[in-house]
Amino acid sequence: MLITKPSCSFCSKNEQEVELLVVGKGSARNPVYICSECIDRCNKLLEEDRKIRKVTV
Repeated sequence: MLITKPSCSFCSKNEQEVELLVVGKGSARNPVYICSECIDRCNKLLEEDRKIRKVTV
């Protein structure tokens, strides 16, 4: 069985390359991870989208 190190499912950085790696729901064989950098990027995109929606409403 091949054992792989956990890495972000979005950017592929491993736990040594990021500040935090969060495990999400997935299967026991194929867990899903997201790193703090990708979380920050997602939060910025959501914030921008909210601003656009407020302007267009």
